[in-house]
Amino acid sequence: MQGFDPGAVAAFTSEVIVPPFDKSQETKRAWLQRAKQMLDETDSADDQDCPAVLNERHVVWLVLYQFAGLSPSQIRRWEANRGRAVGADDDASVIRKGYQAAADRLGIVLKGRRRGRPAKTGTL
Repeated sequence: MQGFDPGAVAAFTSEVIVPPFDKSQETKRAWLQRAKQMLDETDSADDQDCPAVLNERHVVWLVLYQFAGLSPSQIRRWEANRGRAVGADDDASVIRKGYQAAADRLGIVLKGRRRGRPAKTGTL
């Protein structure tokens, strides 16, 4: 956190403050119309650049795959041990798609899959 300037974030965000609904002041329809008008008056170019929401489970799968070296099947079993079902018992594609989406969102290049036997390191 050293050298972090919390105010720097404000330069990149446009905040719209909509007053809370007060039924003694206006109807729900009037408040909603006013809120929509306030949003419409903001810069709509930001809407085009809004990134997809990052799924926390997908990030966990990414870490387990990329850094812990677990396969999608091993990740599925890891989730099952915690009482969370992920797709069909023999289908690891849900996990593969999940960690791929997280990697794409975070700009991480996934490691390549190793196939076959490991190379011999020395001679006898």
